Amino acid sequence: MVRRLSSSYMLRAWAVIFHDINYTLLTTVFFIALSLIYSFTLIRFDVAFPYLGNYYIIYSIIYSLALSWALSLSIVIGIYGYKHRMRPIGVRISAIASIVGIMPSLCCSTAIPMLISALGGSLLAITAGGKIMGLIAQWDPVIMALALALAYYSLYISSRGLCLCSIVR
Repeated sequence: MVRRLSSSYMLRAWAVIFHDINYTLLTTVFFIALSLIYSFTLIRFDVAFPYLGNYYIIYSIIYSLALSWALSLSIVIGIYGYKHRMRPIGVRISAIASIVGIMPSLCCSTAIPMLISALGGSLLAITAGGKIMGLIAQWDPVIMALALALAYYSLYISSRGLCLCSIVR
């Protein structure tokens, strides 16, 4: 039995999804919304500025477009599978990738201290909040690469699940 390449799974899944205009529009809406959210938050909080200098805006836009493309396709493939009563595959990985993708912008915001103070009190927020934000800021590129890897792995898993089901074959 010959194994198919991952790109053939993805191309075949894209052909199935983009064949229907409703799923094409849904993919477009998800892509635009996610790319705007990621671009705004990454540029607003100067993510990767210490590493890239003035080029961080270009890097943030390219990163947000790549992450949004994979996540929007993976989400729409999951919706397609759910509508056709298939077992959704890759949805949890998409959710994790979207959360990890927004983490670099949390290093300079008040979200982490507010969350810590809500969970454990103000003393814990004062002592641990700065350490967590410093850790996120220090490992910014690694966290962003991890989010991209998770997003494209989610896309691969959901595309493979769609291509191996009896509806598409």
